[in-house]
Amino acid sequence: MESEKVKKQGSFKAFLLGLAAVLLIVIIYGGVRLANYLYFGNWVVRYKPMLDDFFGEGNWTVVSDETEKELIASTTYDRWGTNTVHYKYRNWTISTSDGEEYTITNHTYLISLRKSGNKYTPKQALIQQLMFIAHEHAGKIFIDGILSEILSESEIACFDVDISWRNGNPKPSVYTKLAKEEWFGYDSTVADWLSTDLYDFYLWIRAFDYRVEKLTEEEQEHLESSADEIAEALKNALGDDVDYELSL
Repeated sequence: MESEKVKKQGSFKAFLLGLAAVLLIVIIYGGVRLANYLYFGNWVVRYKPMLDDFFGEGNWTVVSDETEKELIASTTYDRWGTNTVHYKYRNWTISTSDGEEYTITNHTYLISLRKSGNKYTPKQALIQQLMFIAHEHAGKIFIDGILSEILSESEIACFDVDISWRNGNPKPSVYTKLAKEEWFGYDSTVADWLSTDLYDFYLWIRAFDYRVEKLTEEEQEHLESSADEIAEALKNALGDDVDYELSL
């Protein structure tokens, strides 16, 4: 009787130890998931110092943080058939002190993990996102500073002005170097981007047909005749060797 009682107690202790081990694993797993969501996977918290350097401390706020319901599906094939891996990606909408809103996403980072070529670190993927924001902002400043002196408001609305690059997408290491440049930031100018030797950037100015068609005939004629004047203004502002593409 005594031995059976000891065995039962031993079995009960083993059960409790097993249950405790399972609970510990669940707690650790939940803690890792929570830490990843709140910090490691939350770029606006994890990389706040970088965002402060880019936008200026106090010049940006997060207005939304959303995990998209749409899944990124990456399908691979092997001898066992089809293997589909799904990712949810996260978007942060940032409002700047000048009233603009931009979206930062980890979409590109998650996609790069499934590619056989260049893979981004989270930090490099964020720097790429910030580069896109800087390009867009520099384009807006360019419009306000140069095109507004030549074209009417309705004619300017036909244009997109952006900074692009040649020779394929930059390697991940370019973004690491870019973040170390003193001029890299929200207020970086077209001149900053065109003068750097980190990559082959150029100014891309293009008018879209569907927008031009909404102009009056007089406005369309003025727009088409302004190409030389725009080119001259570019050279005056950025130098004779300015690298740009103008599509009217």
